[in-house]
Amino acid sequence: MISELETKGHMRFRFGRRDQLVLYKQKGESMAHVYLKAAAYAIFFRDVEGLAVDPKLRFKFPADLAAVDATGDPRFWVIVEDTSLARLEWSLKHVPASEVILMTEGGDLDRLVAQIRRGIHYRYTHKRLAIYHFLKPVEEWIDPEGVEVPEGAYDIFHF
Repeated sequence: MISELETKGHMRFRFGRRDQLVLYKQKGESMAHVYLKAAAYAIFFRDVEGLAVDPKLRFKFPADLAAVDATGDPRFWVIVEDTSLARLEWSLKHVPASEVILMTEGGDLDRLVAQIRRGIHYRYTHKRLAIYHFLKPVEEWIDPEGVEVPEGAYDIFHF
């Protein structure tokens, strides 16, 4: 039997009648990660101009979604599912984006917030970092043919 981590391929997500997103699932990438990217895109694509998925930027740790300004510097940065403090701290210190978003699902949000507060100095997180925490696994409610994020599907924590 082939596991989901061993498969790769294109996945199409539709957002209304005209908007769609095609994501490429890499070998070793979980389906939850792909669905979280689609959910993050659904939340932000109308409000953040120039939002791109898996953009090719010059940073040590890549963004899952980002928007760049006219000079090519990121102004909006999204990390999906990876809650490692090393990646988050590096991104907050070195990426010039005014907003850094961490998308997570499941687990304990309060514990994650406490871990970030203990591990990363507030000058990097204050008024810049937000966590969008989905209460139920995204795979349970997302429909690729019509992606809509239900009301109350996630909590937001702003630092």
